[in-house]
Amino acid sequence: TFTALNGFMPLYIEELDLGSAGPVLLLYGLLVLLMRIAGSKAPDRFGTFRMAVVSLIGQAAGMFVMGIWASQYGLFAGAAVLAIGGSFLYPTLLTAAVFGVPDNERARAVSTFSLAFELSAGLGGPILGLSAKEWGTQAAFYGAAIAALLSLPLLVYWAIAKPHALVPPR
Repeated sequence: TFTALNGFMPLYIEELDLGSAGPVLLLYGLLVLLMRIAGSKAPDRFGTFRMAVVSLIGQAAGMFVMGIWASQYGLFAGAAVLAIGGSFLYPTLLTAAVFGVPDNERARAVSTFSLAFELSAGLGGPILGLSAKEWGTQAAFYGAAIAALLSLPLLVYWAIAKPHALVPPR
């Protein structure tokens, strides 16, 4: 979703002749910053599984709103919803990645986790680009939303297979 927001939202705004992407990106960035500060304890309080589910649904919903509601209001609303997901996904999954890992393995866990996030952007960009080329820029938003939703069954599988790797709610 981050790749769709940063890579395709400016193109979408240009196609729709809605001005600049700057205000939408500013809103997204400020909301992520505020939510990360205000909700910094959320993964510990609610557990990493619940927070990851909320994050993925928020990201999917934000992308769908941006794709469906083709206006400045739609982009601002979508960015606000997307910020809910975007602000908590990385910290939540990073918390889960290092939970229960021995001290001498934490650097490897963080490196592996951050590599997976980088690969998602590196592979997601070309895939979303092909979608946008074939079906229009809106397809990049729908593709990102679908990718977030397809992550939910993987998250459930992981929670069942490795329940010890998830921080329980407090």
